[in-house]
Amino acid sequence: MSIGAFSASASSSATGSPDGWLGVIALLATILIVADIAIEPLSPQTQLPAIGDSRASTRFILAAVAAVCVALKFLFHIHFSLFGWGFYLTVILAAALLYLTLQARAGRPAFARRSGPPAF
Repeated sequence: MSIGAFSASASSSATGSPDGWLGVIALLATILIVADIAIEPLSPQTQLPAIGDSRASTRFILAAVAAVCVALKFLFHIHFSLFGWGFYLTVILAAALLYLTLQARAGRPAFARRSGPPAF
């Protein structure tokens, strides 16, 4: 499916064939991460299933699943002319999501603060 407006267009090729199931699994894993993050402050008393008794570990595993699905979709169809800018943006976002959930799982801040006066 493709949608276009003005000079821009978008398609659902990430969840379409070939191997659309990888895109669907990556999308579902990402939606679960967002839902878990949204539920935490909105309903803190809600107990969700957790991997390793930790929500941070659960989020990391879901991010890893999404990243692996993106990598497999790439490996199954290595032909750079088939991938648009959306694929490369997805790779960057999947890597960032994986890094941030890894930092959260380790209990470290995602972005280290520098001490001392601010640089102008």
